[in-house]
Amino acid sequence: MPTCSSIFLSREIHPFGASRFRWKSHYTWRWYGYYDNTHLHQITASIGLDIQFSNNELMDNVHNFAGVNYWITTTRLESNPITSGLGKIALFAACSLSVGYDSTIIASAEPTAFAPISLESNSMNSSSGSYHEMQSYDPQVTIVVPVAAVANVGLGKVFAIGDSNIFADEPDTDIPGDYIDVFDNRGLLRNVINW
Repeated sequence: MPTCSSIFLSREIHPFGASRFRWKSHYTWRWYGYYDNTHLHQITASIGLDIQFSNNELMDNVHNFAGVNYWITTTRLESNPITSGLGKIALFAACSLSVGYDSTIIASAEPTAFAPISLESNSMNSSSGSYHEMQSYDPQVTIVVPVAAVANVGLGKVFAIGDSNIFADEPDTDIPGDYIDVFDNRGLLRNVINW
């Protein structure tokens, strides 16, 4: 569910509480263009889940779709029922995740991915505005930047992905078809539903 731009009231969060968490699957992603993910943290914390959505936008000059560096792609998919049969997914408005011990990382960005600027609310006033881009990378060094994770909570399951557009059917005019039809994105959604 994309997040709203205001803080949730406790009566709005209460239904998400772990004792009431009985859905087969729960999908959480972040709202593109709004980088304060505090609202998503309220939801995940209310069910006792240690997954946080970073306030960043991932880019990749090497592994991307249609030459657009903020449409990142990844083949770094861990063995899991949700990633079964998938080879590559594309994320169109991706942020990284912080994943705690009670959750499992199922997809990570490629080692060439970077976050160009900090989008933390206090850093928006920064005068530098410079890109903190990785100019080169060492293929011998493995960096794990999670973009998707899963967890079991109470009687339910949680699938978290740092993208709001991956399953969208309203594409940007620059690509043919829908976001969900790029690479294995539709297969990912099918796997999530079956999980």
